[in-house]
Amino acid sequence: MADRATGSLHKIIAYCHDLVEDTDTTLDEIRELFDDGVANVVDMLTHRAKENYAEYMGRILNNHDAMIVKLADLNDNLIAATTYSKHRADKYRLAKMLIEDQIALVLRQEFPEKFFK
Repeated sequence: MADRATGSLHKIIAYCHDLVEDTDTTLDEIRELFDDGVANVVDMLTHRAKENYAEYMGRILNNHDAMIVKLADLNDNLIAATTYSKHRADKYRLAKMLIEDQIALVLRQEFPEKFFK
């Protein structure tokens, strides 16, 4: 997934997210190695036990860096999911659309002259 992330910060966040998700690495260790900013975004990207997917995505949609990294993650996950789970692939496609819509909204707000001539 990190290979699909853009920019050094996003690659660091993506790798750290995978570390926390797939190993015994903790957020505190990420915080020590990098900083609070990286650790906070990794935390946003970490799906908690008993948390529904809507809550999880709601948290991600409130942070630009989390959206960019999650979009790369979804693109990566979609490749595998399309071959083994239509339900999962559909869930990833919907999440991807939510993030893309949120990014478009942010861009329209930050650069109105580009969208409303």
